[in-house]
Amino acid sequence: MALSLDTTVAGSAANSYASLEEAATYFEAVPSFAAAWAELSEDQQAAWLIEAARAVDRHDFLGQRYEQDQALAFPRWLPDGSVAATDAEGVLIVPAAVRAAQLEAVRWLKREMADDDSADDRAAEEVSLAGAVAVDFGQNRPSTLAGGTGPAVRALLRDYLTGLSRRLRRA
Repeated sequence: MALSLDTTVAGSAANSYASLEEAATYFEAVPSFAAAWAELSEDQQAAWLIEAARAVDRHDFLGQRYEQDQALAFPRWLPDGSVAATDAEGVLIVPAAVRAAQLEAVRWLKREMADDDSADDRAAEEVSLAGAVAVDFGQNRPSTLAGGTGPAVRALLRDYLTGLSRRLRRA
């Protein structure tokens, strides 16, 4: 059975912020991930987008959902009574940073859930136990704000996170 993405803004059946087309365009500009994404079937891509949207929605966000019965966390009413995002014509949208966070979450989750060591860029190149432990990550250590990491996802969401989520980000 084919998975169906629903990107309806404030929709009660929405399961993704980004469409397959948006994801393809976004990942074309990410050389380290473009080929891996293109190799996936559309069903696999949809499954990763749905899982990443769920990961994004696990954060604690400011304000409340725009519609009571909407499936995803965005769009939102902010504490000051404004809406998180509208386009130039005033049409309700999901903020670009939230869509980008979902796409970065795809990269992060895909790497974290990889079943082969070649995809694990956190693997140490050298470990020494001569009196003290020394770990050398060489060229494979990702920056904490590099794309495809948990901190990068939270950085994209920072304007919408509650104080609790912000504290967790720093830990």
